[in-house]
Order: sequence, then structure tokens, then C-alpha cells
Amino acid sequence: MTNVQSPRFWEREYNIYGGISFLNQTVGLVWYPSGRLFSSHGVLIAGFNFEADDAGVPTEFGRLDSMAAKLKASRADVEKLHAGHGKELSKPIYVSWPSIPYSLGSFANSHLESASQLTSNCISRTGTFSL
Repeated sequence: MTNVQSPRFWEREYNIYGGISFLNQTVGLVWYPSGRLFSSHGVLIAGFNFEADDAGVPTEFGRLDSMAAKLKASRADVEKLHAGHGKELSKPIYVSWPSIPYSLGSFANSHLESASQLTSNCISRTGTFSL
């Protein structure tokens, strides 16, 4: 995941007040968090990506060999989506979820066969509550 600080051009010029743009590029999506609407700067998440597919094969993003390459790809794909604004991105942060201790990713992948038992144990209905 790549976070960058930027003037909130997506609000001023595109009337985007939170949401996601899905891309068919190296960086699979750009996320516009809705926190601190109308402030001068905000955080743009450019690259909330899988680094490997379900079989463990590296994705195009995952094959990038360094953090600098991932940040460069994020900036380039924001530029393709919002021409003229890639240069405004500053203070980048990159988080590799598989590198975080005790974390297997940024969210549950309940569609994986290996997660089926866990999913059935965790998602159960008790009266009006689903856990």
C-alpha cells in the first residue's frame, strides 16, 4: 500500500469526496479517503495492491524490485488518471502487509480455499447476531 500527501485536487477539480478509482495498470486502485474533507491537503492511497495472486505468483506490482519502484509506479498511475497531479504527491509511505508481524494481509480473503474452515467458524449466526 502506498500513501502520499497531496493537495486535495480530487475534491476541487473532480468532485470526488471519497471512494475508489479502479485501474487496469500496475497500481490496481487509487483510494480517496473521505476524512478531513475540504482541508488543504489529504492522503491519497495509490496502490492498495496485492503483491501476489492466490497461487503466490507475484503480480506486476509485486514484481517491482524496490520500494522506490513501487512509489514511482504509484505516482505514474496517478498521473495517468489525473494528468498534471502526479508531481504534487509528497511524503510517500509504503506498507507491505505480508511484512507486518502477525498479519497475513490487509483484510480477510474468505474466498480462498484455505480460509473455508476459519470462515465457517467465524461467520456464524446466533439469533439476530452474525459473528
